[in-house]
Formats: sequence, structure tokens, C-alpha cells
Amino acid sequence: MGSNPTSGTNVHGAMANEMRRRRRAIGVGALLCALAAPALAGCPDGLREFRGAISEMTAQKLFVDSRFDDNIGFVRAGETKIVDAAGKGRATWDRLHAGDLVVICWRFEDRPRKAVTITLH
Repeated sequence: MGSNPTSGTNVHGAMANEMRRRRRAIGVGALLCALAAPALAGCPDGLREFRGAISEMTAQKLFVDSRFDDNIGFVRAGETKIVDAAGKGRATWDRLHAGDLVVICWRFEDRPRKAVTITLH
């Protein structure tokens, strides 16, 4: 009886470990990209950014639901600027709707939170 030249070695285990290492590296890369995204955002210095979909709107307030299940309210201020980056022709507060994807720039120290800039995506 002859023996198999690979007996005693686990070729499939080594391949699985290599695949795990590659997946881990891709995951770390994706995490770093996600963490760098706020730094690439369009909010000027001194302003915070909040991204999500509008879940509810009134004449003076809107609520935005993020992908992390945070639902935060922002009030309409006199200086609130609406930017229509999507080109939908809806650059006014009254034309925003529930479900619209937005990026809101706001000042951390404002209580209640005032939307300085709302960018429609």
C-alpha cells in the first residue's frame, strides 16, 4: 500500500485560513473607509454631520433616521439652507418628503438641534 504525499497535512485548512485572513483584511479596509467618510463630508469646520432618511416632517421640524437606528430631530432655523445635490428640483423645506436621503450639518452646541444645511441626495 502506498501513502498519499499529502497525508498528515491539512491543505484545506490552510486555504480556509488564508481566505479568513483576506476577508479580515477586506473588512478592516471597509471599516477604515467608513470611518474616513465623515472627514470627506461637505460640512464646514465646526459643524457636525448626520446622514439618513427623513422619517417624519412638520412645518418647523424634521426627524432623520440613520442606518444605525438613531432617529434625531432637527428644527428649521432662519438660516437653514437646502442644497439639492440630487438635482430633483426640491431645494425648499416644503418640498422635502419622508424617505428622502439627506445629510444635515448642525452645530453641536445648539439646543435644540438646528439644521444649518440640508443636502438632499
